[in-house]
Amino acid sequence: MGQISARLQRIADQVPAGVKAADIGTDHGFLPIYLVQHKGAPSVVASDIRRGPLDAARKNIHAAGLEPVIDIRLGSGLKTLQPGEVHAAVIAGMGGKTMTEILEESSEVVLTLKTLVLQPMGASRLVRKYLHDHHFHIQYETVFYDVDRTYELITAVPESRSVQTGSDDYADYNDLCSLELAYEFGPYLLKYPTAALLDAVREAVRRWKQAAIGLHNARNQEAATQREWVEQRIAWMENWLAQSLEKSTPEID
Repeated sequence: MGQISARLQRIADQVPAGVKAADIGTDHGFLPIYLVQHKGAPSVVASDIRRGPLDAARKNIHAAGLEPVIDIRLGSGLKTLQPGEVHAAVIAGMGGKTMTEILEESSEVVLTLKTLVLQPMGASRLVRKYLHDHHFHIQYETVFYDVDRTYELITAVPESRSVQTGSDDYADYNDLCSLELAYEFGPYLLKYPTAALLDAVREAVRRWKQAAIGLHNARNQEAATQREWVEQRIAWMENWLAQSLEKSTPEID
């Protein structure tokens, strides 16, 4: 197989070497092929809810001669797996709401996973809140660019397997505003921001300022309460931006 995209490479880098894995929403099957060929995965489940992508994946897997070790399955989310069947699961390229629903619908499978590699397309705050509520520790997170798009990537492990057992990813965010923003942008990214994250926060502040202007023109109490909340978020993030410029780490692709 030829070179995979920078996005898939970053995802593959987060899957532990030599473990049984699953790629949920596999699309063309490029990630499972890479995991077998380059990460020593003894077996990979490649699943998708759509027949079209699975047909494409089947052709690519056949061309790579990996049909004995890559199991193609049609189905929704983690429902294609049995508890304990794989060590690591990748869920990438879908919205955070859908991703969270997939995790919630298959709690018996999630409980047996040792590594979750998640790449939500929006609403990542829902994903982080799910991980926090279900006692997963964020082992790694980043925001990066690939082909003029911004992507988020989160790797999580059960707290019982974390080297930081007993620690809380969100311990430093002890008020509602900062906690909500840590869910949205990432508790560790806010401490060690990348250039891509700084851009994302600036864009969010711009949107919130526009929202505040609209709310300012409203006269009811509900709008006034919402405006106060938005302005609190703006103030927190502008202060964070001012303090973070020297800590930013440019992404190198």
